[in-house]
Amino acid sequence: MPPVPSPALSATRVPWPQIVFVYGLGVLAAATLGRFAGLIPLLQRELGLSLTLAAGLTSLIEASGALFGFVAGMAVGRIGARASLIAGTAILAVAGAGQALAGDAGALMGWRAAESLGYLAITVAAPTLITALAGRAGRDAAMALWSTFVPVGLAIGTALAAPLAEALSWRAVPLAGAAAALLLTVAGLRLRPPAAAGADRSPAPAAGADGAPSPALWLTAFGFGLYALVGVGVLALTPGFLVDRFGLDATAAGLAAAVASLANIPGSMVAATALARGVPPLRLAAFGLVVPGAFALAAFIGAGQWMTAAAAIVGLNAVAGIAPAVLFGRIPVLAKGPRGVALGNGLIAQFGASGSMIGPPLIAAAVSFAGWWVAGLIAAALSLLAALAVLASGRVR
Repeated sequence: MPPVPSPALSATRVPWPQIVFVYGLGVLAAATLGRFAGLIPLLQRELGLSLTLAAGLTSLIEASGALFGFVAGMAVGRIGARASLIAGTAILAVAGAGQALAGDAGALMGWRAAESLGYLAITVAAPTLITALAGRAGRDAAMALWSTFVPVGLAIGTALAAPLAEALSWRAVPLAGAAAALLLTVAGLRLRPPAAAGADRSPAPAAGADGAPSPALWLTAFGFGLYALVGVGVLALTPGFLVDRFGLDATAAGLAAAVASLANIPGSMVAATALARGVPPLRLAAFGLVVPGAFALAAFIGAGQWMTAAAAIVGLNAVAGIAPAVLFGRIPVLAKGPRGVALGNGLIAQFGASGSMIGPPLIAAAVSFAGWWVAGLIAAALSLLAALAVLASGRVR
């Protein structure tokens, strides 16, 4: 549910229905990330995949973003956000159908890589269009809403994947995703943003005249990449952690991960409220990055029961939700012009995708070598580094 606009926002006629629809496309894209996270225990059992390989299949959705995020930002700035959104959603539909028909693990990974192109197009174009639609008056609330697209989509994908796979087949999971993407592609053809959405309502001098990202934006993107590495890495491995460490069944573990993912949403709402009350954004973001490290230590090292571990992971994500709401909101502040915003979103997408892609297999490999306790140490250390990078972004031009 979107943040309730204040009277001031209503007076500027912020087009919330269109913003919410575009946000829904982001949720659809993020659900593909959670799709295989919820299937990790089943894929290990049915296909004989190692934890590292199964986690790699989960994070492969971020391959295109990790390689081409900035290029995608340039492309969206040239061809337009609406066309990019429709193309991205169509790719998700085709790739999902391809995964359902894949005859072996290699083909499944190939279609997963193709799916990552659609995911990238949506995650760059959607916030660019939302920023333009919301304008300066609605920007903080709209970006707080947008910052929840990954946890909401991840929760949906994680929660639904295992029950659907157990009831029918794992192939039913990508097929259902393909059907949803096809419906939203058709609906997206009817999207008609007002002409004003193409205007630059919130220019800022932080970037160069050509819209090139400033050093502050680079540091912000780096911090966001570390945030994504920790957040996605922990959430993607939560079902496997709860099954392996505490003996939960796959469905219960997937639901626990879904609840943890949804816990991100209150954090984003807290961030929007705090920003509206004048709390310094960088300090707020740093708080949302450092505190989750303590929860990670509690979950993977201090917890002796699955409920304690799950509660700590929920707490981790609840506080962590503060950070992306602030960081997404800084993009139009640090960028200049509509193309600069698209470039900034592309840069954020590249770092975020790199972190999301590296996180699950990196933490899984460390766990396979040393045990689950090491996941807590990695999460705590990288969360601290992310906070330092974000704070440093306020000290450079």
